[in-house]
Amino acid sequence: MNVKFLFVLLASFIVLGCNDKMPPKCDSQETKALLNKVIKNSFNNLGVTGVTHTVTGHDLVERHEKAKEYLCEARVVLHASNGRMTSEVINYSVFLDENKKGQFFVQIED
Repeated sequence: MNVKFLFVLLASFIVLGCNDKMPPKCDSQETKALLNKVIKNSFNNLGVTGVTHTVTGHDLVERHEKAKEYLCEARVVLHASNGRMTSEVINYSVFLDENKKGQFFVQIED
């Protein structure tokens, strides 16, 4: 299955706590952990088995202060049980929940 296709299908939002000024940065532990959960949950929802992943290079692409949002990128390396590997650069956003102070979302972008 094409990795790009998998990431385009991802429409996952997961919430954790943070301060109410800006969400955690792209390379923060909270963001990294949440992005890993989003990826893992997406594979599970798609029924993908026998694949593990690692995510590296969490970099800031853009910062939107008014929207309280970061646009980030990272490299996802997929490891199949047969030993094959593939990698893809993904873009994801980290943004605050407008209604609930102290919570943020991580969303993988198309």
